[in-house]
Amino acid sequence: MSDIFKWNDEYLIGIDEIDEQHKRLFSIAATFEQAKTDSQSIKALMEVFRYTREHFTLEEEFMKKVNYPGYYEHEQEHETFIDELNDLVADFDNSLEERDKLIALLAHWVVDHICNSDHLISSFVDTKT
Repeated sequence: MSDIFKWNDEYLIGIDEIDEQHKRLFSIAATFEQAKTDSQSIKALMEVFRYTREHFTLEEEFMKKVNYPGYYEHEQEHETFIDELNDLVADFDNSLEERDKLIALLAHWVVDHICNSDHLISSFVDTKT
């Protein structure tokens, strides 16, 4: 098992509800990475997909509520990720190659997207207060 999905407080953006969901996304992604059987992999992957959509909905509602100026670009990033995830899920056969592609996509998103795009939301909110 790698530490790729180990939570680090550097990922906190300072918006409690979103931070809690980010922690949960890390946990679900780690469950997928650690899955040993096909059924465990499929179950974890479906949870990743379901929870990611739920999280994006909450995050987008929050951005609307605070009139975040980067809303449309951020929403597009979410849509792009869902499309990429859909494509990989549709082709998923639990082969090592497919698992590695999904793990790489998840790692990029749960780390890069949070540390960059989501921190911009927090910075915007901080400037308003």
